[in-house]
This record gives sequence, structure tokens and C-alpha cells, in this order.
Amino acid sequence: MVEASAVQSRAMDIRLPRISAALLVAVCLGGAASAGAAGPPHSIVLPPLLVAEAPATIAVLDASGRLVPGVDVALSDGHTIKTDATGRARLVVPAGAGELEARIQDGSIVATAPIEVRPTPPQIQVTDFPPMIDARDQFAIFGERFQGDADENHVSLGNNTALVLAASPAALVLLPAPETLLGPTQLRIEGNGPAPEPVDVTVVEIDAINPTGPLRIGEAATLIVRVRGTTQPLEVDLGNWSPTVIKMLGPTGGTAEGNSMSPDPNVRRVRTSGGENNEARIEIVPLAQGKFYVRAHLPRPPS
Repeated sequence: MVEASAVQSRAMDIRLPRISAALLVAVCLGGAASAGAAGPPHSIVLPPLLVAEAPATIAVLDASGRLVPGVDVALSDGHTIKTDATGRARLVVPAGAGELEARIQDGSIVATAPIEVRPTPPQIQVTDFPPMIDARDQFAIFGERFQGDADENHVSLGNNTALVLAASPAALVLLPAPETLLGPTQLRIEGNGPAPEPVDVTVVEIDAINPTGPLRIGEAATLIVRVRGTTQPLEVDLGNWSPTVIKMLGPTGGTAEGNSMSPDPNVRRVRTSGGENNEARIEIVPLAQGKFYVRAHLPRPPS
């Protein structure tokens, strides 16, 4: 089975011994794809831009980021497609500008993407790409004359091939290979026609480091966010996936500029310090026993 892991989080197990409220922390990293059957569908990955009357590929992921085969996806043009053994499905985008909507599980999981009418350019071009790429997360590039069939695009970061999750002639959604090296590298793409010049990117890895020492319910502790692969200060978004088990407070380290309090108490943005120890710190307060997950990733581009 082909698997994709777009989740980088830490699972921490909080238990209450009879004498004290010490938190026993067990780390469980997402990251490299692992063997095992995929769980139920959790999200649909569409190319962020579709081209009218052109082929496209979409993907369905479970909560751990694994591709899910055999899922029926209902499209807003009235067609239903099913993901194949790789967890992806091909379609032809309807004519005319507008928006395509995809739904599964009676509409409980929905994704949409805009449709543009555009001519076919003479050659492949990469027009927009992220300069920083999270080694454990999916990312999108935009351009011209990509292949709507995901497998007909050949994209590499350095010497390692990236997995194409979703594709259209105007955009690709990619996931770095687990063995991709951190640091400055080049992104290359081949497909229909002469290959464009490679573009310079930097691959980074973001870790949420466990608080040190005994932790107690109701007492603040410091979570460290560490970036490897660059010495540049970076903004990092943290998501609390277990709000009944912990709450996140404001950042306590890194640089003051860029640290922010989101209106959502379960989302925080920190800015790392830069340098060899490229870190930021944020306080968490345990609320109850159980496992909790903190998701650390580069900020998403505005939709």
C-alpha cells in the first residue's frame, strides 16, 4: 500500500500515580510513512487550482496521513469517483470557470478548489513554490503544463522523489520522501515537455520537544519547538489536538516579533530564534490525564 504521512505530532500520555500528579510522557512521532492498513477517511486533498476540461488527481487521507483506497468521492458535477489502490482518484474537471466540490461520508468531509479556464502553454513552468518545505508535511507548487495524472509528474527534492498526492495542469500537492535530506536543495519537475530549470528550496524538520522534569496537572510547563535544516528564524504554527487534556499559553522564547496569540486558544504561532539552536518555547498546562497531541508545522498559505 502506498502511504503518505502529513502529520507531525507528539503523543504524550498523562497518568495520575497515587502519590503525585506526575505526567508520564510517551513520544509518538508521525513522519515517515509506516506499514499498516489505513484508517477511515479524514480529509480530501485537491489540487489548489484546477483547469477546466483537463484531467486531475485527488487523494483521500486518514487521520494519520495515510492514503485510503476504495473510497467513493461525490463531485459537485454529479459524478462519483473511487480512490484506487494508491488512495488517489482521477477525474476530468468540468467545463467553465467556477468551483469543484468533493464530498465523502454523506457530506461530512468536504473539500473545494477553484476552476480556471486557461490555454495550454507551450512548456512546463513553475510559477510559485514555498521556499521552506517541511520534510514531514505536504506542500503545493503552482505552474503551467503539469500533468493531471499524478503519476506522470516526476518531482524530486535533491536526489529523492516526492510523492504527488494531487495534481492538475496548474498545481501539484507533494509530500517529501522520508529519506529527503534537510537543508538547501533543489526542486526539479519533469512531465509533458522540456523540464524547467530547478528552483532553490530549503527542507526543514520541526520537532516539539517534551517538557523536562516531572509535570503536574494545573502547573505550567515549557514545550520547546526546534527547527533543523536552517539557521533562519521561522514562524511555526502549533495546534493542540487534545484541548480537554492540555491548554497552550503564550510563547516564552524565540524572538518577540512573530509570536502571536490566535483567537483560537488551540492554535498558537511562534517565531524561532534562528542560529544553530533554532528554537522557540511555549507554555502548556496539563488539565487531565490521558494522551495529548501537539501539531507543529509551517504556516499554511492563505486560501
